[in-house]
Amino acid sequence: MQYLRKLCNHPALILTPEHPKWLNVQNELKESQMSLNDIRLSGKLLALKSVLMKLRNLKTKSFLLGNY
Repeated sequence: MQYLRKLCNHPALILTPEHPKWLNVQNELKESQMSLNDIRLSGKLLALKSVLMKLRNLKTKSFLLGNY
């Protein structure tokens, strides 16, 4: 379950050089001109970025709370 949670948060949390798919993923990312650290690989981070950009445009104060 933790594995899936980490994967959903961002693939970089599980894909280490010891992972069996490491080389395959690195090659695919290189072909796509992306890095494992790219936020485009995490739907949650993209959604957070979108919300923060909207809040910034509204020029309102905001508070971000995580429950970890």
